[in-house]
Amino acid sequence: MKIRKYKRLIYRLLGLILIVVILLMIFLSLVPLPKDADWSYSTVILDEDGDYLRVYLDDNDQWHLKYQGQIPSKLQTAILQFEDKYYYHHPGVNPVSIIRALYSNFKAGRVVSGGSTITMQVARLYSKRERTLTNKLYEALITLKLELFYTKDEIFLIYLNNASYGSNIVGIKSALYKYFGKELEHLTWAEATLFAVLPNNPGYLFPGRNTRRLKEKRDLLLYKLMKEDFIDEEQYNNSLREPIPTKVKSFPIIAAHLSDRLKNKSKSVHKTTISKKLQLQIENIAESQGAYLSSLGIKNLAILVSNNKTHEVKAYVGSNAYLSASTNGFVDGVQALRSSGSILKPFIYGYALEKGVITPNSLLEDVNKNYGILLPKNYDKQYRGLATVTEALQKSLNIPAYEVTQMIGVNEAVTVLKSVGMKSLTRGAGDYGLSICIGGAEANLWDLNEMYQTLANYGDYSSLKLTSDQRSKSKVSLLSPATCYLLLEILQGVKRPQHFINEFPNFAWKTGTSNGFRDAWALAVNPDWTISVWAGNFTGEGNPNLTGKEIAGNILFKVIEILPDNDSFFQKPWADFKQVPVCAVSGYSPTKDCKDTLWIDLPKTAFILPKCSYHKQIIVDTLETIQLCSACWQERERKAISVLDYPPNVDYYLKQAGFEVPQLPKHNPDCSRINSKSDLIIKYPLNNSNIYLPIDLSGNINSFQAEAYTSDDAIYWFLDDLFLGQTNAPHKIDIVTNTGDKKLLVISSEGVSKTVFFKILKKED
Repeated sequence: MKIRKYKRLIYRLLGLILIVVILLMIFLSLVPLPKDADWSYSTVILDEDGDYLRVYLDDNDQWHLKYQGQIPSKLQTAILQFEDKYYYHHPGVNPVSIIRALYSNFKAGRVVSGGSTITMQVARLYSKRERTLTNKLYEALITLKLELFYTKDEIFLIYLNNASYGSNIVGIKSALYKYFGKELEHLTWAEATLFAVLPNNPGYLFPGRNTRRLKEKRDLLLYKLMKEDFIDEEQYNNSLREPIPTKVKSFPIIAAHLSDRLKNKSKSVHKTTISKKLQLQIENIAESQGAYLSSLGIKNLAILVSNNKTHEVKAYVGSNAYLSASTNGFVDGVQALRSSGSILKPFIYGYALEKGVITPNSLLEDVNKNYGILLPKNYDKQYRGLATVTEALQKSLNIPAYEVTQMIGVNEAVTVLKSVGMKSLTRGAGDYGLSICIGGAEANLWDLNEMYQTLANYGDYSSLKLTSDQRSKSKVSLLSPATCYLLLEILQGVKRPQHFINEFPNFAWKTGTSNGFRDAWALAVNPDWTISVWAGNFTGEGNPNLTGKEIAGNILFKVIEILPDNDSFFQKPWADFKQVPVCAVSGYSPTKDCKDTLWIDLPKTAFILPKCSYHKQIIVDTLETIQLCSACWQERERKAISVLDYPPNVDYYLKQAGFEVPQLPKHNPDCSRINSKSDLIIKYPLNNSNIYLPIDLSGNINSFQAEAYTSDDAIYWFLDDLFLGQTNAPHKIDIVTNTGDKKLLVISSEGVSKTVFFKILKKED
């Protein structure tokens, strides 16, 4: 009977234990397991070496960094001796500690000891509930679950990462930086003991408050460590002499705009490609140059520097005064879209070189003319008549750029710009028109840096990298290595700003100034670096001082000054070139009338080059004094000669610019064909006449139609030295102008010219 009775008792006990276990498992299943995602950490921006660029407050407005390395033995020893000596030997709850705490509290008549283990403190940090009996039971369940699913070291690391260390500082990594400006790997015994006692009452004891009491607690723990033989007497005495910090350090704010950009992308730790040393140097340049620009009424600038070989961004300055609200310093000038000015010209010229439309020697018209409703002017308001491609690009002439854009077509211009990295071209080509070459499209410093980096990498496009784990997106652009080299060679010859007139010959560079002096651009490349600069006002107002060469260019070369030296220029990719003969004068494919030819290197992709149109054959007498034609050469000895003959509009501006222009022999004055036809006549307007024009609904003066007659093939029209265009019979042209005195000049294809003067008046209602 007794055996049966004991068996029943044992079965009941086992059943009771089973029920308790089942209930415990049920309760544990209802309690969520603390995960790393449950804690809010600061977003951290690091440089390429892992140094801080910027740290942000977490969602709770706390400095909360996460430590993921090996727990330093000094810190582990100090915390265990102070908080939980038997941490690695109990299941999360230490019965001995609890009994001892109850006895101490009963004896003192108040709470003097909690008896909490490190695991229990982690549970409390996680639950964040009021100190009630129910909540204590809830925390106990969390404690058990932590011990079931995590190792002791993992729990210990959770404690270190989430313990409070005073004020709004959470986590051992945050505390060590804020109080000592160092990392855990360099922890001393004095610091380890300080951080062991600090979480015990961080609201009361932290550096700068109750420093004496905090030192007493630290020193007491140091004494305990010496008595337990963790440190010797010399270490103890040296540690006592280490002072308690009385204030906290601030995290740096470096590469602020870049940091904001990455933070907005994701709240995590971002290891960037930024060189902290270079970044600080360029921020200093931006600050000092910003102060100078401010005296000129220019408030903002931005700088971007990248490594051409790795495609990594090494310096990123969104503005010169990030914290200045009055100058909108928080705006990121690297990302802001602005009028591109002339900064896109090299790529448009490049496509024309790629296809064999032009050569570096080719002549382009530089005359004052309109393109439909467009009336471009050169920056210096001067016109040279003709300029070579090299000269036009180096001097950033606008009229030749229009000519080249017209040669290749706006669609092709947009296509090539996209292929080298310009992502802001989201509209149709017709919306940009020919003015795309001088600011008709918006760009930002980021895209432009990628585009010029593509040029430096011989046409291979790779997107810029901001973080170490980021991959560049690569593609082959529409510009070949040969074309890129030709452009780089031309841009190497662009005149430097006054202070850097003969410096840095290994850099190719280009500037741009937008219409109304609103934006100044400067970009430079060598085999290693791409440097991009923008200056202007984020609010958009113009400033006559704002020019690409002297403002943005000066900043650009100050940046180049601090970059590592590299005296080598780009190597010529010989395999991508072919030799092509060109007219020595015009730079186009020579005809039988071109006297001198040159052999030049062009990209293998270049198609058939346009024929030279400036040389032609004429019939003259043997003395070469008069021209002859079939109507008058029968009774004369004659011969054919080749001559250089510029169009009348070009001839006109060449003379205006002071160039000597070859004069062709006059046509035989006795020629019956010439004498039988009327000379050049301007039919309308008449000389010294007044023309009254009505005003349209928009308040603009209506156009009028001028008319002329000649026996020659063509007429070239000029109004107040503006080339209006060329007409073939019948010779009529619509003229739009404002009121006032006017001069109309017409020149025939044979060089005959006529001028009339008239006045435009508004027609009164």
